[in-house]
Amino acid sequence: MTATNRTEQLINTVLIPAICNLGGTVPPRPKVTNLEDYQFLLLQELVNHLVNTVNTVASVFGRSGNVVAQAGDYTAAQVGADPAGIAAAGDATHVAATDPHPQYATDSDLSAHTGAVAPHSGHATTTALTAHTGNTSNPHATTAAQVAALAIANNLSDLSSAATSRTNLSVPAIS
Repeated sequence: MTATNRTEQLINTVLIPAICNLGGTVPPRPKVTNLEDYQFLLLQELVNHLVNTVNTVASVFGRSGNVVAQAGDYTAAQVGADPAGIAAAGDATHVAATDPHPQYATDSDLSAHTGAVAPHSGHATTTALTAHTGNTSNPHATTAAQVAALAIANNLSDLSSAATSRTNLSVPAIS
């Protein structure tokens, strides 16, 4: 399909029906072969017709023409308002409550906590952690067997492979 045929198709299947459906007037096709100019005229008519009909209703609340909303047109319920004042009553109840947020600590809770002699007595202190990590005398009482350690008294005789150990230690082989 050539560009001219596509333009003709757009004019006949979209623009002219749209203008007619909206109650507009289809301008006569000029005696020119330039379809793009005619397409432009049709688009201009369509846009002009749309601009003149936007924000206009035929009739609402007994008024016609370019009707603008005014007081009394809608009820509070129609626009999602709270006519019974339910939200205001809920707010008042919430504000008047002694403790509307029991899940949060109160000022008295915080004062009691910070005023306690040892509020975190079950937790390790920095001093205790430093002493523990600096302790080199086996604070967990771990046995040599638990860590597969070699016994000093065995003088490395408990190695599974003396040759592999010498290689790993870069010790020359004994001949």
